[in-house]
Amino acid sequence: MRALILPTPGDLPGGRRRRHPGSTGEYKIKSIKRKIRELLGYPYPQRIPKDVFVEQWVGTSTDEFHRAKGADVRYMRNRHPLIDMGWSRSDCILFSHVTGPRGHPEIKLPRLPYVESSRASSAADCRGSSRPSAGAR
Repeated sequence: MRALILPTPGDLPGGRRRRHPGSTGEYKIKSIKRKIRELLGYPYPQRIPKDVFVEQWVGTSTDEFHRAKGADVRYMRNRHPLIDMGWSRSDCILFSHVTGPRGHPEIKLPRLPYVESSRASSAADCRGSSRPSAGAR
């Protein structure tokens, strides 16, 4: 599976922003659909076969579950992983503080001189991860 992260269509060259951010359909949704069709190899108006689709992950948390909707076209399927995990906005903020800018926790192990590498890796496994659990609040 290949992940693709598209730039926000509201961003213009040189760090400028569009004046009227209310045109979500025109500047975001249409341009995302256009790019997805292009990547699938079926530009408009070509029909997309029923068995070809894209799974789009949408970052809507439990605080705004009412905004979570299905896609309005057959070739896109929306997933809401934050809602599936039961994460609120505060869980997302906590996770970003715990994991840091690179997306994983910083685990600093002390140097273990004269220890075989297999024993050192099992010591790291015992420390565990500091990521919030799926249902953490």
